[in-house]
Amino acid sequence: MSLRIDPVVCIGCGFCEAVCPTYAIAPGVVGSHRNVYLIEEDLCNDCGACPGTCPVDCIEPAPGSIVCHGYGCPLRQGGRREDWGCTVLVPEAACEQCGNVRWRAPGSTWSCPECDLGLTVGCPKFRRTARRSAASAAAETTGRV
Repeated sequence: MSLRIDPVVCIGCGFCEAVCPTYAIAPGVVGSHRNVYLIEEDLCNDCGACPGTCPVDCIEPAPGSIVCHGYGCPLRQGGRREDWGCTVLVPEAACEQCGNVRWRAPGSTWSCPECDLGLTVGCPKFRRTARRSAASAAAETTGRV
């Protein structure tokens, strides 16, 4: 599950940012709370490295977030494709045709689950990011930003 940092409790120490392998954690501002850290939910790979580094225990599961390689992911542990890899955290490796996350079986080349493999399942994080992008584009088009 993606994580979030409680800005009310965060002391801005940066220990969490230092251990994040996907650079999902960065300093930011939330309302009147300055010098706090934020987690970009769609970059978080659910590795769990950051909570143990927080001296004030302010890192918690993000409500409603999607578990990467967990329930809902076709590549989840215990599934038919659990040994496959994906490019969800490497946007530049996305499918050129549809922008989808690519998958790879061990010893194979990267393939788009939709365009190349003809599957109807895909990455839940990609679908949510695509919906957000579409909503932002629609808001800009209608002038409702």
